[in-house]
Amino acid sequence: MSANKAPLACQNCRRLKRRCTRELPFCSLCVRLGKICNYIQRESRVPEITTGDATDGDTLWARVQRLEGVILGPPSSRSSTSPQSAVSGPFTPSLGFDGGTSTNFPSSFFLDPDFFSALSGDALSSATLPLLPPCLEFLGMDLIPICHAYVATVNQWLPILSPKRLFHDIRTYTHSDPNPGLVLLLACIKLISETEYTGNCAEYRLVKALSSSAENEGIVSLRLIQSLVLLAAYEMGHGIYPAAYLTIGRAGRMGVLFGLQDRQVMPQLFKPADSWTVREEERRTWWGIFILDRFCHIATDSLPRTIHERPLGLSLPINDMGWSRGELDAAESSLVLSSLSADLDTIGRFATACQGSHLLCHVLTHRSAHKAALPSQDDTILLDEALQLHRTLAALDERLPLDNAKEANIEALSLVCCARMILYGLYGCNEPDVRSSQERLRREIEMQRASVQGSMDLAAHRIPRLAQVIIELLSSGPATSRGRDISLTVAHCLYNAATECAWFIREGCGPEMTAGLTVIVSALDQLRMSWAVSGEDHIRSCT
Repeated sequence: MSANKAPLACQNCRRLKRRCTRELPFCSLCVRLGKICNYIQRESRVPEITTGDATDGDTLWARVQRLEGVILGPPSSRSSTSPQSAVSGPFTPSLGFDGGTSTNFPSSFFLDPDFFSALSGDALSSATLPLLPPCLEFLGMDLIPICHAYVATVNQWLPILSPKRLFHDIRTYTHSDPNPGLVLLLACIKLISETEYTGNCAEYRLVKALSSSAENEGIVSLRLIQSLVLLAAYEMGHGIYPAAYLTIGRAGRMGVLFGLQDRQVMPQLFKPADSWTVREEERRTWWGIFILDRFCHIATDSLPRTIHERPLGLSLPINDMGWSRGELDAAESSLVLSSLSADLDTIGRFATACQGSHLLCHVLTHRSAHKAALPSQDDTILLDEALQLHRTLAALDERLPLDNAKEANIEALSLVCCARMILYGLYGCNEPDVRSSQERLRREIEMQRASVQGSMDLAAHRIPRLAQVIIELLSSGPATSRGRDISLTVAHCLYNAATECAWFIREGCGPEMTAGLTVIVSALDQLRMSWAVSGEDHIRSCT
């Protein structure tokens, strides 16, 4: 017998009835499985535990320990402080293999809703995230300028955050014990309002990884949803696809899980907020998801939408002026179209943009129905709907003046113009609908004339004037804003209008179209400093 081997097998190998290597001081099997290896001296030998002596509990526990060893590896390769150190790379999120549950999310919400009881609003808002330190370094020590930059730029067209509540959270913020949701939100705020975009942006990849890590750790909070909305807006503004489509989908799913869509019907994970400000933030956040989701589907009608329709019980956001000052106010009617006759100054810019997105949603739905219509289907219903959409869009368009660049609601107007161009593109062809063998309907001729005239007016007058307003705003605005106070929806509107102008020019239309195209391309060229999606490739394609 070798002097480097024990005379008998170790206790673990004897109990599990496996062949022990008997190496000293520990056998290789125990080292590989991360077990404590003990040898029994011959004189103090105890009887082996036979199958009949071992209880079922002992056997099961031994199997659990063995599987745990296979998953985690030996103790020397594990980290006692963070699961991140078990894998290479400073930005690797935790996988949650800690021998127990990886999140605090109540599974009964999905498995047994009748048994589940709603949680408090902050019950799932904290977790240990390995990416917090580099993200805190990205934010720096002074957070107030970051929030001021956001309020002066992105908050002008996507006001889903209460400035009053945001600054209150900053005042109570501590670097020693940061809230993960607030840190992620501040990182997204700095990313979208201050960070200059480059093709390989390390800050964007850091924020993206932190948001994924927060979801993996089971965080569900309003701050996380708002962070995803801002992150999706950043990706859409800089043409980062398919990430933008996936991120706004995550925000929508998280919003449904949070209960933002319909509190009357949907099961509620959290108790209703007892703060009016938080309830209004929830409403504005859901409208932000709705706007970006519909905007993301302007050119991709074949992809399923994250959220289908606006809930009937969801009111429009309150007026932006009172909201920015933290004042209480009444929300407008939940019937969005019934508020078209109201004073737009009373409703506010964001609520008007919500109206535009609601009409855009109807146009996208109409486009899908138009493409799916069968040859034998009666077109009367579709044509009636198209004419009604045309009248409604034109009515809202007329109520969005461009006389004063400082007061122009360009985000609402860009959504309305996009909806009009989509609608007119369906009916502007001068050939009769080949799906119908009947004579051309009066409604079809009426809709065709409205489409041709509307397209020409948008391409030659309305959108070139919008482009001129954007140029004025970019030239007069502060250099620190980088043009981020202009909605990203404008870029797609200008691009579509440029393609319309180019088509009319090829058809021999007058110099108005050429002049309009020149102004639109100039606006796109200047806007690309704010949003990369307005870059040179898009300009070349329509010139």
